[in-house]
Amino acid sequence: MKSSRILTLLPAIIFLAGWSAVACAQEVKLKEIVVDDFSTDNCSFTVGAEFPGAKGSKSLSKAEFKSAPSAMCIDYDLTGGGRYVGIEKQMNISAKVKDVSFLAKITSNNRLCLRLTDNTGQTHQSQFVPLDKSDTWQKMVFAFNKRTFSQHWGGAKGSKKGEINFPVKSLTICVQLIDKDRAGQKGKLYIDDIAIQVAVADGSSAETYTQAVEIEFRDEDAAKKAIVQMAPLYNDYEWAVSARWDDNFEDAGFIVRDLMKKYGCKGTFYLNSWIGPWSGEDFRETGREFMKGGNSIGNHTLSHPMITVCNRNRIFEEMARNRAEWEAITDSQVLSYAFSYNRAGYWGETAFIKDKGEVIKPDIAILLKRAGLYSLANNWFVEFEEIIPAPFMPYDGADIDGFVEKTLKNEKFKADHPIFMFAMHAWAYNKGQKQKKLEGQLEKYGNNPNWWYCNLNEYAAYRYQYKYSKLMPLQRDGKIVHFSLKRPVLLDLNNSTPLTFKITQVPAQDVVAVKCATAESVRSDRQKNGYNFHLQHNRDQELPRKIGLIANDDNRSAIYTDQDSDFPGLRGVLSFKDNMLHLALNNQTGLPLTKTRITYRLPLAWDEGVVRRSIEDLKPGSKYQDDLYLIPSSKDYKYTAGEDYFVAQVDFRLGDEPGRLHLSCHMAAPPRDTSYPQEGFARLGPLGKDKLDIDNLVAALGNNDKATDALNALAKQAELKWQSEDTPLMPPFLSPQMIRTTGRWQNWGVPRPQFWVLWSLLESDKEQDVEFVFVSPNDRLFVNGIEAVKDGNVKLLKGRNVVVLINKEYNHHEFCPGSFLRVLKPGTAERITNIRFQQPAEN
Repeated sequence: MKSSRILTLLPAIIFLAGWSAVACAQEVKLKEIVVDDFSTDNCSFTVGAEFPGAKGSKSLSKAEFKSAPSAMCIDYDLTGGGRYVGIEKQMNISAKVKDVSFLAKITSNNRLCLRLTDNTGQTHQSQFVPLDKSDTWQKMVFAFNKRTFSQHWGGAKGSKKGEINFPVKSLTICVQLIDKDRAGQKGKLYIDDIAIQVAVADGSSAETYTQAVEIEFRDEDAAKKAIVQMAPLYNDYEWAVSARWDDNFEDAGFIVRDLMKKYGCKGTFYLNSWIGPWSGEDFRETGREFMKGGNSIGNHTLSHPMITVCNRNRIFEEMARNRAEWEAITDSQVLSYAFSYNRAGYWGETAFIKDKGEVIKPDIAILLKRAGLYSLANNWFVEFEEIIPAPFMPYDGADIDGFVEKTLKNEKFKADHPIFMFAMHAWAYNKGQKQKKLEGQLEKYGNNPNWWYCNLNEYAAYRYQYKYSKLMPLQRDGKIVHFSLKRPVLLDLNNSTPLTFKITQVPAQDVVAVKCATAESVRSDRQKNGYNFHLQHNRDQELPRKIGLIANDDNRSAIYTDQDSDFPGLRGVLSFKDNMLHLALNNQTGLPLTKTRITYRLPLAWDEGVVRRSIEDLKPGSKYQDDLYLIPSSKDYKYTAGEDYFVAQVDFRLGDEPGRLHLSCHMAAPPRDTSYPQEGFARLGPLGKDKLDIDNLVAALGNNDKATDALNALAKQAELKWQSEDTPLMPPFLSPQMIRTTGRWQNWGVPRPQFWVLWSLLESDKEQDVEFVFVSPNDRLFVNGIEAVKDGNVKLLKGRNVVVLINKEYNHHEFCPGSFLRVLKPGTAERITNIRFQQPAEN
């Protein structure tokens, strides 16, 4: 199969009398996606029956092809009549597609054309393109415009003639009669790699809008001297103070909530699924109670995994679904995230794994932004744009005085992260001395008039605006100063904290008035060396007061009575089919639905990530349907394993009330890629030292003919059976580069060495040297009885190879769901793909 290719923004080469316009105001890439490489035959055949006499057939050619394993061969004969023969392929091409192309070569001199059938049934035919006999593959490119497709006929009544009405439903490639002399007009036309070229924009950044501000001064001299700047923190405070509390613990959460309120502090409670991952208890009402006193709800994933060893699709669902559910439960905005287990890499992003092509942090940064989570309650990810990290102080009862004293003197820390954050587990302060210690710390550092006591939503929204808003140069006109501010829209910030501005170099009494025609401007109660004011968002920008969720877990396409209790009569559904998301709304509320914006949020296997669309108003009783054509970003199973989770965030005004409705659905998991180890190993364990003689096992593995007997004898001796269940759909939803052992994140039992034996029959297409990447020294790996070592090569035999991995569980308090395994070309980060991991058929 062909991989996708990113193209630079250069004019496309067109092999016919059409042209492609390439112009874009935002950062857009053109991506070429192969939609049919003719590995299989999914086309129908036509002999142009309206012009009798043509003969021909189609078949897959395994002798002539551009990309393995085959190409389409059209065997044509126009010597006895007819005008064309061709192949037709059913498609679903959206308006985002700029052109379609394919590779062709022919054994005689003829000409080609391309026909499109659009959504109304209208046929559009391109100009004829000569194709000369040649042994070289030629690229044929057809731009989707009127000039290219100059002929048209048919179509539904009322359809606009000559306009391509997307989506395009089918493509037909025709080989045409070249002139009246039919002699020699027969041969073979080979077609390979039909591709579409799509304009793809990264929509994960916040949208922006512009405000105009006018400042009136006492006189022209004051207006000339004045300097206007954004303050680094709200109200020009010196430091922010907040708190991070992880996990679903009710009583302990109420204790820290009440202590914070007592001393003027606020914080964010980072919660897992509303059905507690350990207790199974309903946590919805408790979550709402935690918010009293100005606290916010943060995202701590659905199931509290060590998220970096989950498959990429599950990572997105852990983030995006938990956000949608808690927003709907609390009718509040969720924008901040805290890593469960406080980890963000494979065992600390182990260097040798990172160097071998498995870098997880950039993918996590992308997924956070796609899920609508730009605040991070860790001092990580500082290298990624548009994520606001917030470091926490020594936690769970540790002393903080030394940290505070040192940090107050650290100007760089203050410039980067002007926040002190209490942390991390409320249960650590549930009783006794630690609870008293926390109260003493809150009392000591609370109620400081120069510090801003905020939750993480407020802190992140302010800092995001401060970093990514753009203050245009001041325009001075007598005693009036004008400036424009480009800032993120409120719906994307998801928090309404205003921006604070400082006017310096003049005394406060020289400022007469600050005006903004579209928003409120409020003078600050803190004036330091000048005049400070807060600029709110525009009056027409509002956050939802109610938030709902309609989850379509079985991916059906029809709307029934699906509605959320917050919005009776507003029905909706999101579904997926054939690379298309289908969204349907039915407004039976009796009120108009206005100012509606849809924000689609997509997992990593799809380009764009975040797609926003504003739609027309929906009158009471009206319906709306929207189709979003999805562009695959990668066919690599590392990105496609597991179920895709999609969510559409629909913001609107229903009557006079702003609201939000999340619609979600899943896509079924793709077939397994056998070049990845997951599902390709049988496992035996856990085994104590008394049950596993490693030296004897290693000796037995040295003889491939006896390896099977030795491994089965080990199971019999240990009185255990080989286990086989291991898919990306099983909790804990591991990456396809992980082989399940315990399947648990933690082993709280008595610390003792425990081992797992993992066994696979690895098929290789050829004899080749490879490098196995695994977590040494906890794991030992043997291939055909030879032990693999770090950075060392192993020779695979053509055909079957016996692979055995002996896994030693980590300490009882650490993370041991499975073993990591990656197979590379030696000395590179390139993964080997011509191999197949298979479980032993009988064990």
